[in-house]
Parts: sequence; C-alpha cells; structure tokens
Amino acid sequence: MNALRQSLIDAIDQLHPLLNTNIPEHEKNQIREKAQILYDMLETVVEKEREIINRNFETAIIALEGAANSAKKSKKDVEKIADTIKKTSQAIAVLEKLLKAGVGFA
Repeated sequence: MNALRQSLIDAIDQLHPLLNTNIPEHEKNQIREKAQILYDMLETVVEKEREIINRNFETAIIALEGAANSAKKSKKDVEKIADTIKKTSQAIAVLEKLLKAGVGFA
C-alpha cells in the first residue's frame, strides 16, 4: 500500500499548484473538491495500513506464543518436539511474510 499512499500524495501535490493559475473559480472549486476527496482517501489508506500492520503483528505474536508454549511442553514430553518444530516453522513463515512485505518498517 506504500505505492498507493505515495501516488495519492503525488496527485494531491500536483493539484495544489493549479489553484495558483489563472483558471475560472468554478474550476478551482472542483480542484479543491477533488483534492479533499484524495485527502480523505489518503486517510483511509493510512488507516487500513495500520489495521493490516496490527493484524499481521497480532498473527505473528500468536504464532510465536504457540511455538514457545509448544517448546515448553516438549521439555517435559520429547514426543511433542515434532509439534514444536511445526509451530516454530509456522511462526517463521508468518514473520518472513511480514518482514518481506516491509510491514512496520515504512
């Protein structure tokens, strides 16, 4: 979504100088209206990014907690090691996906 956010910012930035040109007032009003719509959309995109980040972090935290709990149980029961390895692999996959997407680092 970073590209979408940046595209919205670029579009807004390109609209503003038009307000300083010698165009009819009704066209300036239309530009202001369009810029406001783009601002509103930008706010929505930023909000959605936060929701996705929070959801992804929550998923990663749950996966890591599952791996840690499974490891604790494996200390008492060696037969649970396969389950621990599986849960740890799942947690790693979630984190890799999160890190590859650059979530939380933008």
